[in-house]
Amino acid sequence: MPPLLDAPLASPRPVARRRPGGTAAGQLARALARRGVRHAFGIPGGDVLPLVEALHGEGVPFVLTRHEASAAFAAGAASVLTGRPGLCVATLGPGAMNLLAGLAGAWLDRQRVVAVTGRLPRGIRSACTHMELDHGRLFAGLTRRTVELDGTAATLARALAPLDAGRPGRGWRRCRPARRCGG
Repeated sequence: MPPLLDAPLASPRPVARRRPGGTAAGQLARALARRGVRHAFGIPGGDVLPLVEALHGEGVPFVLTRHEASAAFAAGAASVLTGRPGLCVATLGPGAMNLLAGLAGAWLDRQRVVAVTGRLPRGIRSACTHMELDHGRLFAGLTRRTVELDGTAATLARALAPLDAGRPGRGWRRCRPARRCGG
């Protein structure tokens, strides 16, 4: 039986680094690559394709998963195995919600995971309600910080600051031995 493909799926040679423009996706991809992100895991959608392309340009391959939760678990595993931040990517709405199980695991295990989701443009959010969720509120209980990127360096620095500071994952709380500690 002849092979289905004439060429291998992945080139054994390293990807040539291209420098995407000064877009928010390009800035985020450069910042994540500088912090040691080696792979991005997820399911791409139209709203996150600029990031996927920018990551490719920075030499960070995108690994397609079958489910967004698997992407978050894979990012957590990559964090544990490499000692560097893991990255998971999902589209907006249900795709973003599907990251929650994997992010909860990363949070509880104190893994360094960055989750990036798509978002509708501000001007049409109220008109397209079937895919719009408040991502900030959705992820607030499982992340150190949720930020909507606006293309400014200050916002990007604020978004990625938890990667550079302190112990990853859940906040730490000191308890007296006689008292029970919750969370």
